[in-house]
Amino acid sequence: MDEQQTESKINGLKLETPGDARDLICDVLSEIRDGETMAEHAGKICNLLQVWLKCYQIEQISDIEKRLEALEKRFGAEAKNDNH
Repeated sequence: MDEQQTESKINGLKLETPGDARDLICDVLSEIRDGETMAEHAGKICNLLQVWLKCYQIEQISDIEKRLEALEKRFGAEAKNDNH
């Protein structure tokens, strides 16, 4: 893969799920195995993917916490009403 193809691939990058990160890591590893130019950037890419994955996990935990809090409020209020 030449520099233009690498740049095009990076510019078209979409990370929306951990599966997207996994796929990118597989692509990078394949290119390293094949001796293509991504090898020089592999460490940086993997570090960025680790940061992205941690952010994704934090967002997911935050979403779960909000949903749990809403359920606790809803069912807590219903439990109080049932006891009266």
